[in-house]
Amino acid sequence: MSILSAQQLNVSISGNKIVSDASFSVNSGEIVALIGPNGAGKTTLLKAIMGLIKVESGNIYYDNMEIKFNQQHQFARYIAYLEQNSRSYWALNVESIVMLGRLPHLGRWKRPSANDRQFVEKAMEVCDVLQFADRVVTTLSGGEQARVMLARTLATNPHFLLADEPVAGLDPAHQLDVMEKLRDLADGGAGIVVVMHDLTLASRYCDRMTLLFEGRVTADGSSEIVLSEQHLATAYGIKAVYHDSDHGKFVIPIRRLKG
Repeated sequence: MSILSAQQLNVSISGNKIVSDASFSVNSGEIVALIGPNGAGKTTLLKAIMGLIKVESGNIYYDNMEIKFNQQHQFARYIAYLEQNSRSYWALNVESIVMLGRLPHLGRWKRPSANDRQFVEKAMEVCDVLQFADRVVTTLSGGEQARVMLARTLATNPHFLLADEPVAGLDPAHQLDVMEKLRDLADGGAGIVVVMHDLTLASRYCDRMTLLFEGRVTADGSSEIVLSEQHLATAYGIKAVYHDSDHGKFVIPIRRLKG
């Protein structure tokens, strides 16, 4: 079983400490929800793992191999990143955008093979954008573009996927579709980290949660542990009600606590 992990990461931006001694991991075959209030450091943590932000100290490992800063490109076949509010500003058709996900697998000056095209077609089908294959991506709605960018990420066929709020801006049906697809991907052996604000979706689809608060990992484990009354009060300043049903767990914020 492969593992992607960060050990005691510290990250500062413009002199402000954003992530403090954060240790975090995801195993192949599981989905980990990275949760926490706005400004907790979730996006910064993902970017640090991907080498988009330099860390002050700490280590990042993939399958027991340390990933040094500026070496992340060597792992592009295995680790994919879907950034928050991902959009395309290039006037290319959807199929061409999704094909960009195959670049880490192509040799220099090599054209996509039939196998590459199969991955692209499957990714478009999974994300419900196959019907837009010939459409210029910038003519699509924001939600449709978000699904195209997810398809581009899935076309990489990564061992690990780091997705920053992949359901933000999607209608309820496509939110469920995306979470189902991520679940299928994990059940197929991939490890997935997904930043989420919807605690019910996180409870229903994720194997484990990591709660980040003020740049530190405050809790890690099952939803029952992480979404405790105390943790929600401390990190979010809210009170919630909990419900178990045949369709999974539900966590519904009901009021904000006064500090």
